[in-house]
Amino acid sequence: MRRRPIPAFTKESATRLFDGCQATLIWLAVLAFAAPGSDVQEVAVWAMVAVALAAAFVALCPTSQGGLAEIAASNPAPANAPGPANPEEDQTDVL
Repeated sequence: MRRRPIPAFTKESATRLFDGCQATLIWLAVLAFAAPGSDVQEVAVWAMVAVALAAAFVALCPTSQGGLAEIAASNPAPANAPGPANPEEDQTDVL
């Protein structure tokens, strides 16, 4: 089984992302309050839940100097770890 490292952010990027989540929550709350239809309000509330979960994830992730790159470099994959099912997957996958 391949161990995946816990994602880590640099302190600056975590702060910027968390602040963005807070601003998004405020705008979604305004939308949920001011929207004329209950469908729009429901979507806004569900979007608020998703953004709140993202903010919680960012708040709970450890911060490091180099972020994800430093964590990945310190936790190399074992030599016997299986590769991608499709060898061309690495070429097209952005993440």
